[in-house]
Amino acid sequence: MERLNIDQAEIETITLSDEQLLYNPEVALAEGFDTQLSHPMSVQAGRSNIYIEDVGHGSLLILDPETGNLESATTSGAGPGELGSRFDFSVNDSLLIIDDREHARLNFYDKSADFFKSEETEPGNLYGPANNDILVVNRHPGAEGFQDEYLIKIVKLDDRDEELATLMPQLIPAGKQPIVYSDLYFDVNDQNELIASYLPLPWLFLYDREFNHYQTLILEASRFENLDRPDIEPVSPQEEEGTRAHRPINDLLILNNGDIAAVTGAGLVIISKDEAGPYIKGIYTFQFEESFHPAQYISEHPETGDLIIISQEYVFNVSLSSDA
Repeated sequence: MERLNIDQAEIETITLSDEQLLYNPEVALAEGFDTQLSHPMSVQAGRSNIYIEDVGHGSLLILDPETGNLESATTSGAGPGELGSRFDFSVNDSLLIIDDREHARLNFYDKSADFFKSEETEPGNLYGPANNDILVVNRHPGAEGFQDEYLIKIVKLDDRDEELATLMPQLIPAGKQPIVYSDLYFDVNDQNELIASYLPLPWLFLYDREFNHYQTLILEASRFENLDRPDIEPVSPQEEEGTRAHRPINDLLILNNGDIAAVTGAGLVIISKDEAGPYIKGIYTFQFEESFHPAQYISEHPETGDLIIISQEYVFNVSLSSDA
């Protein structure tokens, strides 16, 4: 277990150039592009395009970073290739995979978002992220198909019945509150290395390529002490008793070189490692012209290793990871 104190790291502000802005709403409007970001919830970078879940549009959006054009790639509904109100998605070298939560199915598309098949899934489970080999499945309360004590399972992408590992023990038993401690962030890189974190806690659990837990990092910061989090002691459900919690981490990635990127209230934190162990490489905020653009959702470009970042209505790219 290793503790890393965010307060002790300096915050660097990066001034963005016009070339780094892959989507600028003012430019898009001037160019006559119809679609703009409404309420983005996640982003995935492909080799050519950038894919954005936007609940304001109720669809997956595709951004062409060369032109800045943003288009809706899916439609709402229950028909073939259509999606319910919320979904999760992953992009690998050849596929776009969307988990339609409402209809308990995986939709498969090519990289141009042309639909070609659906497969039924276990209701209540969330499917994703994925790489070319594996699919990470997250259990939500009431979901079936898991051992009771675990929240994540790893399955083969081409055979979801082949279970490779179960990870992340439940902190709150089934049927107890606060169930918010059963919610997770998690990510997997191309080498099958995985990172996971309970949403209300700044604890980062690292797993190797065989899905063995090998390290836990605890991020410390004075701002974390003031977050509104329910007590972790399991209790019976109480009427009108909320179970929400402020999140110390807002998005989380494990990069292909092993670095960690975490979006926090202090800024975008990059954690690297050397012979002495993990360390905070830097904390970054971003500015374009006179405005600050805090990172909200992040992805890694599969070829360049650049981070693709959404900040409110803007999408930009930066290079922050180490060369390790």
